[in-house]
Amino acid sequence: AKVLKADGEALEIEAALGLITEVVDACRNEIPPDLDPISAFCVKRYQYDGFNEQAAGEADGLMRAEGVSETDLVKAEVLKKSKNKVRLARPEELATGSLSIIWALAQILAREFENGGIAGAAAIAAKVDDATAERAKALAFSV
Repeated sequence: AKVLKADGEALEIEAALGLITEVVDACRNEIPPDLDPISAFCVKRYQYDGFNEQAAGEADGLMRAEGVSETDLVKAEVLKKSKNKVRLARPEELATGSLSIIWALAQILAREFENGGIAGAAAIAAKVDDATAERAKALAFSV
């Protein structure tokens, strides 16, 4: 079976999954449109099953739809893998070196606010530019 564009031209499966994901996101209007691919994966994975483990094969379709690999996610320290299972890293497991990933930044800011109040969150927010902090804030209010 093939996936075809409106003009009849064949479409790669990954491209089709990406288009489907964009339409679903637009319809649900829950996920900010300017997220990096790693953050988009994390939001959707969280909406599906929180921080619970999932078979690695089941998560693969979402990874492909977002254009990220398991290696990308593990290297970014937002995905934990054990044997054939994967799960999102919990907020307490995220390192402050991951602040360029909006999902991680939002989780770290929430963790620091919970542990150190406004001063703790402000110390983290001061490490990123205003636009990045605003994107993390928008994500936090949308999930």
